[in-house]
Amino acid sequence: MSTRPATSLALWGTLAATALAAGLVARWYGRWKNNRPPVKWRRVGELLELTLYPLKSGRGIDLEEADCAELGLRTTDKKPLVLRD
Repeated sequence: MSTRPATSLALWGTLAATALAAGLVARWYGRWKNNRPPVKWRRVGELLELTLYPLKSGRGIDLEEADCAELGLRTTDKKPLVLRD
């Protein structure tokens, strides 16, 4: 049996819980900080061709321009997208 007083065990438990909480908050903050978009952008390249593949194994559609959305490319063409076999 342990001869330590209950206050000592409570103190160690509190310190361990505080350290764990501080570590979790630090990890969350680090991930949040690195996940933000940059404030200043720089040019890294230029596209020569842009092809949209609406189906995984289907024929691609050559685009002259497109918008970047959260879920992927959005075509700016006025014609409807026609998918056929």
